[in-house]
Amino acid sequence: METATKKKRGRPKSVYGILAEMYYPNEEPRAAQNRLYAGTLVAELLGQKPGDFFITERGNYRRQGIAEKIGRMYEIGLIDEDDARNLAQQAIDLYNDGATVKEIEKCLSHIRAEIERGHQ
Repeated sequence: METATKKKRGRPKSVYGILAEMYYPNEEPRAAQNRLYAGTLVAELLGQKPGDFFITERGNYRRQGIAEKIGRMYEIGLIDEDDARNLAQQAIDLYNDGATVKEIEKCLSHIRAEIERGHQ
């Protein structure tokens, strides 16, 4: 009788996946990776005032989906620092004008798709 070999399924681990496990060991891998992307936007790219839009006074994330999508586009090289800052500011302006987080996330998904089409 032959021993069965386990087939690997799902996404291969990226550098960001490994880093996410290091920084957020108690979270699910995908949630930890999303938190890492959101943290990239807030910690590295935005100043204090725009950062307050995404981080509460206690240090918890809010509107994390928006920050995650912009941070992911920046980390994988689709946009540069200035574009990430501009997208974040536009997202903040849209939210303040009455758009919901889901609407803004959908808009960012469309922007990412258009950028990816342009890079091919």
